[in-house]
Amino acid sequence: MVLSPTQCEKLIDLYIECLSAAVVVRGKNPFDINSSAGHVKRSVPFQDALMCSLGRLSDEERKVVMDNHQLANQAIQALTNDEDKYDLLVGRANTSEDTKKRIDAVSEAIRSAL
Repeated sequence: MVLSPTQCEKLIDLYIECLSAAVVVRGKNPFDINSSAGHVKRSVPFQDALMCSLGRLSDEERKVVMDNHQLANQAIQALTNDEDKYDLLVGRANTSEDTKKRIDAVSEAIRSAL
């Protein structure tokens, strides 16, 4: 599949919008989460889930989430405090089914801010 320049520009714009929303919601290190040992670590599986979840939203929904960023971040933080959800977020099991569950869990948390 070959994308047209217009399609590429739209995808670039969407990526930048989602990254900007992630920074508003999660702060300057949006893909960092607290580890079970109390350390902060960057999680690529969580990054993917957060970006996909924000990409699922309409432009208007993304703006509402950004306006309610504290609520959205609290809901995401609650996921990291749940041991089973934490394992899902950091990709301990990394099957396609787990990836879908990870995106769904983060999407649900974000949608709680709508």
